[in-house]
Amino acid sequence: MNLPRMNLLIAGMGRAGTTALANLLTTPPDRWIIIEPGLTRDGIGEHVFEQAARFGAPVAVSRDDWTAAGEHEPGLTRFARTIGPGLSRLKAWGVKEVNPAGLDELIRVFEPRQVLLAVRDIRDCAISVIEKSRRHAAEGRPVQTDQWMAKRLTDAGAALVRLKQCLGDERVRTVQYETFTTDESCRAELSRWLDWPITGDPGRCLDLFGREYETARHSGRVGSSSVARHVREISRELLDFAAHVEQLAHAYQIAFGYTEAHAEIAV
Repeated sequence: MNLPRMNLLIAGMGRAGTTALANLLTTPPDRWIIIEPGLTRDGIGEHVFEQAARFGAPVAVSRDDWTAAGEHEPGLTRFARTIGPGLSRLKAWGVKEVNPAGLDELIRVFEPRQVLLAVRDIRDCAISVIEKSRRHAAEGRPVQTDQWMAKRLTDAGAALVRLKQCLGDERVRTVQYETFTTDESCRAELSRWLDWPITGDPGRCLDLFGREYETARHSGRVGSSSVARHVREISRELLDFAAHVEQLAHAYQIAFGYTEAHAEIAV
């Protein structure tokens, strides 16, 4: 399959700031992070076509080209046929994923030159994911059960721990949400390591994922208002869910410094 080597993979868990990070690294017309394309899972979604259209040349494709091979075309084949040729004309491209399924295959197929592990205190991720679910339910959108969301968070955490242990230090950096959102020098150091400007719009394409309400919150900048949510939370339901997830993800919390002492992690 004729695809250029991936420059960057962002692996994280839901509500750990991975979308904002991907958007900040997306700077048309020459650098693009594709949000959750599912290239090595069941198939790429319509949102990949929309992301390419919004990015523009050289990766945008026509609707006729996108659907030319029919609905049964494998996702990776469609990606290579339609978007793949334009990727070779970019300075850099990458993918961000929060679904741990398919991560190993993604790394094997694309051999990303650099990998970012985007982490956040899993208690804050848990609170945020439940709030998002409750909002979607109130809007009549389909939602997953709390048990499903707990498993997705803990599975993602386990995958991040494994990647931290298995991938070489020269190729991998950990990006801690709490530091990235509060420390400009952290962002500057990350930009130097990647050789990649972090100047994109953090609210880009949020509407494609049912997160229109967050666009105003971002207002084109990186914010820190959601750091240490579990400390300020007063809902017993949310706190109990966060504690349950933390217990399941104890190894993740230790691996990335999220103990009660909360040692800071530098990028």
